[in-house]
Amino acid sequence: SFLQDKDLVKVAAQVLLHDEYSNGVTSVSAVINQNGRREVLDFYPKLVSACKNLSKDAAAAADANIVLACLYQIQRSPQETSYDEEEKHFKKAIRLRPNDWRIHAMLSVTYIKAGDVSLSLQSITQAAKLTKSAMARFELLQRKGKLLCNLMRTDDAIACLEQVIVEYEEIKDDLTPKDKGHAAVSQYALCMQYGQSQAKNRYKKQLSHWKQAEAKRGALPSDVLNIIAWDFRDMAQMFVAKIKPEAALSHRECHYCHCVTDDGKSCSACKAAVYCSKECQVKAWKSGHKAECSKANAARQQVKKDTKISSAPAVLIDELLDPKTLWKKANTLSKEGNPQEAVWFYLVALFMDFSLDTASNLLEAKKAVEKCGEENEMARILSMVTHRGNAPLSKCESVMASFSKQYLIGIGNGEKENAKTLDELNREIFSLGVAYIFWGRWQSRCFSIGMGADQQDMKVVFKTTASLFSQAKMYINPDSWLTFQYELGYSNFDIMAFDEGKTWLNRFVDNLNLCQTGKLSHWKQMMAPAKQKLDLISTIEKKPMLARFM
Repeated sequence: SFLQDKDLVKVAAQVLLHDEYSNGVTSVSAVINQNGRREVLDFYPKLVSACKNLSKDAAAAADANIVLACLYQIQRSPQETSYDEEEKHFKKAIRLRPNDWRIHAMLSVTYIKAGDVSLSLQSITQAAKLTKSAMARFELLQRKGKLLCNLMRTDDAIACLEQVIVEYEEIKDDLTPKDKGHAAVSQYALCMQYGQSQAKNRYKKQLSHWKQAEAKRGALPSDVLNIIAWDFRDMAQMFVAKIKPEAALSHRECHYCHCVTDDGKSCSACKAAVYCSKECQVKAWKSGHKAECSKANAARQQVKKDTKISSAPAVLIDELLDPKTLWKKANTLSKEGNPQEAVWFYLVALFMDFSLDTASNLLEAKKAVEKCGEENEMARILSMVTHRGNAPLSKCESVMASFSKQYLIGIGNGEKENAKTLDELNREIFSLGVAYIFWGRWQSRCFSIGMGADQQDMKVVFKTTASLFSQAKMYINPDSWLTFQYELGYSNFDIMAFDEGKTWLNRFVDNLNLCQTGKLSHWKQMMAPAKQKLDLISTIEKKPMLARFM
């Protein structure tokens, strides 16, 4: 209360900004109002007023924009993906202070919370280049490496995480136990990436990094051990178990106290959790395994009930289709004044390859959607991608809400498709199936990064995605689409429905081997990850205890 506006804003900016010892989350208070919304700006009226008064002051404008951006960031709830205000203020601050790495780091947090991975990666990379602090660079490189892992950029992730290990050795004496725990997680991520790579020395590297990461983890005090998410360890472990099972000890690790036991007893219900004693089993059951176990079983039973896979051979409609070629055709149709036909080809192309949704790619697609108008059902569905803004999930919900429940059920219960070519498809029915798939993909894209996400929340997201893909089967016959077989294999794997996941992925791989796909790079790129998932399922089948790490 005794500080002048400039001093108040300057101090607030320093408090709010990410530094080498923080994870991008500040300790500034937020309150929940009567409507359940987080309130921050109204909670600090004097500070907000000072920032607005100084927003055009040459000396203080950068600090003012930093404070406003951080307050908007704190106010945004985890469910909100729109970040216009905080992005606007962070970018203004960067224009005024382009070499301040902390602003770039905080902007990366904004993007990752909204699920915009590529922009987050860009901001983190810039922050790592600018910082002069070894501690800050170390933390930023870890975040960058994990983002690259989630983007499946294996070679780039390996290069980044190898640098993390080098820098760890230089600063390890200055790290806290928690910092060392995060360094162990990064090394597990590196181990996992070698398991997915084609490097000649990958097996040697996997085992080496696994051993080093286990040593780091083993040296942590129990209070730190229990607050760190070990997801990357779980995945790395399955790769290590495949080449040297005796090196992957956690199938003998107590699910509750984490000690390694030679006489573990598995949970009789899920067969995945292992306990060193009856006491630990009882404690784990009371502290959450009861819910975890029942939900896993329920999810598997529901998938078995919903998933009815036909064994009859079918013509594969997308066998010889190339999504990039379809996209070019759609662009041509749009420019020639045929937006309705263009929208159809845009939909099919995105159904086959969702990575085509880059900003430059969508320019012409947006025009086609706008020319068709809201009354065009296919254009409305395509707008889930072209006009998603910063809130794709909200856009999906809005579009699906525009179709009545009776309409969706009526279309879904109609005569099933027996089309053999793209021209024979019922476009109305197929497009509704694509809408559910787009919605499921946005669910995964927005939440699968897991930066600070609770593991149980991720399971809910995976289950929601699988449910949306299951609904899509009302409108699209998966036996006729390689793309859909691949999608169903992945979504079932994510919810630990390994039998169904294996069936669909095997069908995809077998069909692809029999197809006349020629040199289509699209299918070659999808074959490798499908085989990797099948290898993981095979490992789990041999050692069921590993299923609990998924």
